[in-house]
Amino acid sequence: MEKLIELVSEILNLDKESISLETSRQETSAWDSLNHIRLVAEVEEQLNIKIPFEKVPDIKKVGDFLDYVKE
Repeated sequence: MEKLIELVSEILNLDKESISLETSRQETSAWDSLNHIRLVAEVEEQLNIKIPFEKVPDIKKVGDFLDYVKE
């Protein structure tokens, strides 16, 4: 989870302290469509997961990425 927060922080250029699993696209101006794709790609690469293409639009908050992480 810490790695996920770090990735979101880097890509959206936000302080890690301001990011939680409840941080949403709707409430985060930096989380636009381009950064959404960058975020998905980086999370897939760094956390070694695969998010099905048709599920990408369903990711609406940081915590949604955890659905694809195998603990």
